Parts: sequence; structure tokens; C-alpha cells
Amino acid sequence: VAPLALTQTYTTPYNLVIGPDGVEFIYAGAYGDFPGAPGSFVAKVDAGGAELWRTQLFDAAAHPETWNYPGVVGIHHNEFVYVIYGNTLAKLDPDSGAVLASVALPYTGSPDDSAYNGFDGFVDGALVMKTVNRAAGCQEQGFSAFLNCPDASQVPNSIIAVVDPDQMTLLAQVEAPEPIGGRLTTSYFDGMSRLYLMGASSIFR
Repeated sequence: VAPLALTQTYTTPYNLVIGPDGVEFIYAGAYGDFPGAPGSFVAKVDAGGAELWRTQLFDAAAHPETWNYPGVVGIHHNEFVYVIYGNTLAKLDPDSGAVLASVALPYTGSPDDSAYNGFDGFVDGALVMKTVNRAAGCQEQGFSAFLNCPDASQVPNSIIAVVDPDQMTLLAQVEAPEPIGGRLTTSYFDGMSRLYLMGASSIFR
């Protein structure tokens, strides 16, 4: 497959998903330890590499005190685009990039030091996500916060949140037994949706 020739620049691209007709939705801008990273944005790119729209979700230059750390973008089976950044989940119109709805997500500690680093889905369509945290008082950005903050491991336990993506309402929240650095994983087994978390030395269900 030939590489796609993009017509625009995507600083610190994190992930992309491929939608109908070969269009791509790119999440970028959120590795704050990279010079000039603008903060989380999503762009839609056509099959030829031309940008169709770009939605800036967080302005890192205007909020240097806030941890600029990547979430993720995905396409739900309801055909809307969902993006998580900081402590917010947003629902985007795939045709225009307009933010149709957003939900503020729960966190512990300071909101400036907390971020949701992705989401997964249950079989009923609900989205599930969890926080990671930067050590309180540290101003390191991006992944460098995990490496260079004093007492980097001394952070609050992760918060797990479940959201109805159609109504954009918080269905449930619970505190994890410890800070969860790895990605969460969902499965369906024995008639029940299950969530798995990888801790420092244990797996939690």
C-alpha cells in the first residue's frame, strides 16, 4: 500500500481510525512535551490526503498549567466520532467536525493533573474509560510527566467512568484499586460484559 500524502501537518499524531469511503480521522496535538504541540485536535482527511476539517478541542498555549496528554479518537457503531481529551468526552459530527455534545468526566486530585488516556466499548455500546494522573505540582508535559516528575508514582488511584454515547450521560463511576497505567480491555463472557485492568502486579476484573 502506498503511503498517504497528507496536505497538512499533524503535530504528534497519536491514533487514527478509518471511516466510510476511506476517510481517516486523526487525533493529534496532545504530546505536550513536544515543542509546539497545540493541544488535542481531531482532523478528517479524505482518501487522497486532503484535510476536510479540523476541530481544536484544547488550547495548550492558553492553558500551560494543564497537562497536555493524549486521549484517543474512535468511530462508534452509531456512526458518530468520539474523542477523549483531558477530563472530557466529546461527540463529533463526522461530516463537519462540530462538537454535538460533551460530558465532563470525574477525576481525583487537580483537574490540571488528570487525563483520560483512551476508551473501550461494551457490547451494549456504552463507552468505558479511566484516568491517569501527573504528580501534584509537577509541570512536566506529555509522557515526560511519568519519567521526570518528582514522586511520579505518588498519584491518585485511577477513576473508571462509563458513558452512554447516545445521551452523553455518565452511567457509572468507580475508583480503581490503584493507579492504572496500562490500557483497559473489555470482553463479553458468560452473558456479561467485563472490564479488565492491568495494575502494577495484579490484573483486576
